[in-house]
Amino acid sequence: MVVLLPFLLDSCEKVIDFDPGEIESHVVLISRPTNDSTVNVYLNYSSFFLETSQNTNINDASLLLEVNGVPYAGVYGGPSNYGLSCYSFGVIPQIGDSLKITVNVPGYDKIITSQTVIPARPQVDIVDYVIDTVSLYDYYGHENHIRVRVKLKSANNDEYFSIKMYQAYRVDVNDTTVTQWDTVDLSQVYFSVDDPLINTSDIETALDMDDGSFYGDELLVSSELFQNGEHEFSLEFADWYESGYTLSYANKPLIIEVRSLTKDLYLYTRTTGQQSELDEFFGEPVQVHCNIDGGIGIFGGYSMMKKRAVNPRYADFYIEHDNYKK
Repeated sequence: MVVLLPFLLDSCEKVIDFDPGEIESHVVLISRPTNDSTVNVYLNYSSFFLETSQNTNINDASLLLEVNGVPYAGVYGGPSNYGLSCYSFGVIPQIGDSLKITVNVPGYDKIITSQTVIPARPQVDIVDYVIDTVSLYDYYGHENHIRVRVKLKSANNDEYFSIKMYQAYRVDVNDTTVTQWDTVDLSQVYFSVDDPLINTSDIETALDMDDGSFYGDELLVSSELFQNGEHEFSLEFADWYESGYTLSYANKPLIIEVRSLTKDLYLYTRTTGQQSELDEFFGEPVQVHCNIDGGIGIFGGYSMMKKRAVNPRYADFYIEHDNYKK
């Protein structure tokens, strides 16, 4: 695994000075425990970003996970698809549980520890689901624009969320126009958000003449500026589909996935831009938030809520030639 050199402060946010003559290897720990599955912890050694021959696998570590003080031993399950060593624990934590991880790696002179909690499930409502009445056409098919308006609720101004959207694929049943929706293998949607409480607004953004509008496949949200414990905003995207099929695209499954994150996991995700369970660190050193004592990486809990958008209404809201919305 190719890893960043760096990392961060005493709560794991300090930058490690780069000395070309002395490259120290650190234990990297990645884990995002949640309330609906057993806990997996991924370990590896960091390596200099120009080093390609170093063996970074850790298959002989001793791991202890405490859930509300009850200990569980980690079991080595072999390397993951990305090369990180996977250790699993026979426990599914619940909402509100406190978790502490302790790792001993033979030959490594530090004990790795970290703590997290499983936050409460996010409270989210889909308040509107609109399909534009004006489609763009070409020889192959149509493109509609879709707007989903959601309301996030927060018990305080110190909660953190991740939002993703997924759509079903069309599956051809035979060689004719008979089709159905695959609701198991979903496609992640890239979407945009233009909202002053959600979008980035800092000095660097302003100097770049950027309005901070979001576009991507995962939106990170803080409740810091929510009014009265809630906030509504719209997610918009374009949906292209082929002509000639009888399948109703108004019934195409659209899933909104909202995760409630610990603050550490929120900051880690923002500073790495990596959301996969099996993060890999590529490139030169950058400053990344982590919460691992004795090593680098993240041990951050989350909980999740999924909702399906149903019964769309139709309205003319998209002005394609100006790329603005009504």
